Amino acid sequence: MKIKNLGFLLIFISTLSYSESGSKGKLDAGLVSARNVIERLIGKRIRDCEFIIKENSEKGDFYEYSVTEGVLTVTGNSGVSICKGAYDYLQSIGSVQAAWQQNVVKLPKTFSNCKLTRVDSPNELRLFLNVCQYGYTSPWWQWEDWEKMLDWIVLHGYNSMPAMVGQEIIWHELFTEMGVSEKEMGVYFAGAAYLPWQRMGNVAGVSGPLPKSYLIKQKEIQKKIIKRMLDLGMTPIVPGFSGFVPNGIKKLNPEVKIKEIGWKHEQKWTYLLDIQDDIFMKIGADFVKRYRETYGDVHYFLCDTFNENEVNVSSDPETRYEELANYGNTIYQSLKVADDKAVWVTQAWMFIADSDFWNAKNASALFSKIPNDKMLIVDYGNDREVIWDRLGAYDGKRWVYGYVHNYGGVTPLQGNLSLIATEQALLHKRDDVKGLSGFALCPEGSHTNYVVYAMAADASWSKEPINVEKWLKSYSENRYGIKSANLKKAWNILEKNIYNVKY
Repeated sequence: MKIKNLGFLLIFISTLSYSESGSKGKLDAGLVSARNVIERLIGKRIRDCEFIIKENSEKGDFYEYSVTEGVLTVTGNSGVSICKGAYDYLQSIGSVQAAWQQNVVKLPKTFSNCKLTRVDSPNELRLFLNVCQYGYTSPWWQWEDWEKMLDWIVLHGYNSMPAMVGQEIIWHELFTEMGVSEKEMGVYFAGAAYLPWQRMGNVAGVSGPLPKSYLIKQKEIQKKIIKRMLDLGMTPIVPGFSGFVPNGIKKLNPEVKIKEIGWKHEQKWTYLLDIQDDIFMKIGADFVKRYRETYGDVHYFLCDTFNENEVNVSSDPETRYEELANYGNTIYQSLKVADDKAVWVTQAWMFIADSDFWNAKNASALFSKIPNDKMLIVDYGNDREVIWDRLGAYDGKRWVYGYVHNYGGVTPLQGNLSLIATEQALLHKRDDVKGLSGFALCPEGSHTNYVVYAMAADASWSKEPINVEKWLKSYSENRYGIKSANLKKAWNILEKNIYNVKY
C-alpha cells in the first residue's frame, strides 16, 4: 500500500531514526522548527515533505534532497540546513520566493521524482544583519516581525545573526543593583531608535529616557528570538561588556576611572571604564552570567569598544602595544570567567573608520593574547574598503568576510552582484588566507534590495563563483512567477547598471 501525505508521521519517524546521535531534544526541536518554517511558506504542501537531521561526515554544513513518489525528502545537519535545502528545491520546480512583505508560492500539484542532490557550504558561519538594523529598521518590531525575519534568514541558509534585543533590562538590573539611580539610568539609555549607537558608546541619552515597559517587552521578545535560533541550530551573537558605563557610577566610587568619549558633534557623552579598574572584570562577568541565565546557552559575545571612538593609548609604540593587548585580554577574560566557551566577537568597522590608527601592528596587538579559536572578527566592509589584507588576515584569528551594502540604512536600488557572486569563493581557494571562517552580509537596515541578499545567501553556500546571468534568470522567475524574455533582458540591464555598484 502506498503511503502519501503523512508529513507528521514522517517527521516523527525521522526523529526516532536519529535519536541515538547527539541530543534527542535538540534534534526534535530542530526538526519541528524547520518543519514549521517551511509550513509557514508552503502551507498544506508540507504533507509532501520529510525532513531528517543527520551529522555531516565531512566538516561543515550540508543538505541533500530527493523526491520519490511525490515525497520530498530533505536531509541536513541542522534546522537551517533543512530549510535551505527545501527552499532551494522548491525554487527549482516552481515559482517560490520568501519575502519580508509578501511571499510568492506557485507550485505544481505534485513533486516530480528527483535524484539525490547534495550541497556543502564552504562557510562555517553565514552571518546576516548588522547591529544598526536595530535602530534603522527594527526598534519597534514585535515577535511576529522577528519570526518572519528569522524564517527568511534560515530559508536563505544564513546561520548566524547579531541578536541585540533585550540587553537593556540586564544592564538596568546590574547597574541599579550597584547603586546607580533610576534618574541616572534614564540619562544613560538612548531612545529605542538610537540604541545601536548608545550600545557602541557613541552617544548616551539621545531621545531618552527609555520606558521600563519597553525593556520588559524586549526581554520577552529576545527570549523567543534566542530559543528559535538555538532550536534551528543557529549561532546567536549577543552583547558582552565593552566598557561603557553610566556616569552615575562615579558617584558610587569617586576613585573609579572613567573617560568621557563618544561622537563629539552629538555632545551626548558616554563613559568608558578603565580596563585597569577592578570593577571592569566584575561588571563584564556579571553581565554574561545574568544574560545566559535569562536567555539561554549562548557563547558568542559582541564587544566593540573602539567602534568610531577614539583610542586613548600611549604614543610610545611598545607601551601602546602592551596597552592594546591588555585591553583585548581584559575583554576576553571578562567573558571567559562567566562562560568558558565564550568567543569574543568584534566588528572590523573600526579598522575602516580609523584606518590611520589601526595599522597591522596595532590591530595585531589588540588580539594578541586571545586564542585564535576564541576570537571572531566580522570584516563586513569589503564593498567599501579591503581591510583584512592590509592587516595580515588577522594573524590567523577566526574572521568572516563580507559586505555592509546599505551603510546608513539607505534605500536606493544598488549593490554589486558580480562581486558577491565571485569574491568569497575565490578567497577560499587562496592558501595565504588564514582563519577565514565564514561569510557576512551585514546591511544596516533591511527590507530593500532583495536580490542582493538572495545572491549573498546562495554565494555563501557555493564553492565556485556563481554565473550571475543564469542566476538572475532563476531569481526573476521565482520573484514574479512568470517566464519572459523581456524579464530576462530587464534584469540584465539592471545588473549591468544599478547592480554593478559597490557603494
